Amino acid sequence: MLPARPVTGPKAAEKSIFLVAKSPELLTPLRFQRIFPLPDTVPRASATTPSDTTYYKNFYYYFYNMQVKSLDCVGGARVAVQFVKPAITLNGTVLTSNFASNNQWYLNGNLIAGATNQTYTPLASGIYRVDVTTPSGCISRSDDFSFVLPAKGTGDGSDISLAVFPVPASTQLHVAFVATKNEPLSLMLKNTIGQSVYNSAQQLTAGPFNTIINVADLSDGVYFMQLKIDDKTYVRKITILK
Repeated sequence: MLPARPVTGPKAAEKSIFLVAKSPELLTPLRFQRIFPLPDTVPRASATTPSDTTYYKNFYYYFYNMQVKSLDCVGGARVAVQFVKPAITLNGTVLTSNFASNNQWYLNGNLIAGATNQTYTPLASGIYRVDVTTPSGCISRSDDFSFVLPAKGTGDGSDISLAVFPVPASTQLHVAFVATKNEPLSLMLKNTIGQSVYNSAQQLTAGPFNTIINVADLSDGVYFMQLKIDDKTYVRKITILK
């Protein structure tokens, strides 16, 4: 960039952008308002020696007064938009959204057809979620909610409402039940030849319990989940399929 000649007169006080050409082959002036007349083209400047301190006087200098007009529009103040995240609460065996309308319920990531009310009564154990669509069309999701369908009879694990899902599993296996009292828990996964591929132990607190077992690194096939609570043992056959 080379120094520019000073400008005098009324235009000199305006804010301008200075574009200086450095030995161009050919310049065609841009279609902006010019401060002083220029020819349509500018010839290439001749070579100079380092000692020539006035060589820049052989150049034309373009002074453009660039102005932006906002069409007299006045910008409004920014207003923060408050939005409450959807949340699920459990009332007995009924799931309830904190939004009265525009709800869509999901089970294990799959849309439940027709489930668009504020409440939903689950028909199966699983991970539930509710999406809410705002008036502007944006969709906000609730956190996942693990639900265990209460037992309605006798059978393997029915006394604790044991639920193991999804089956087949690909990356995660959910285990949920209701502990009747404070007692120790041991949870294992074994392959078909009896080798343990997963093992965990902890102390239970009476009430609903759920955990997620990462099975993404296990090979496809049949496994047996062994759940031991105090002196009771429950076994479920599961399949891993990716």
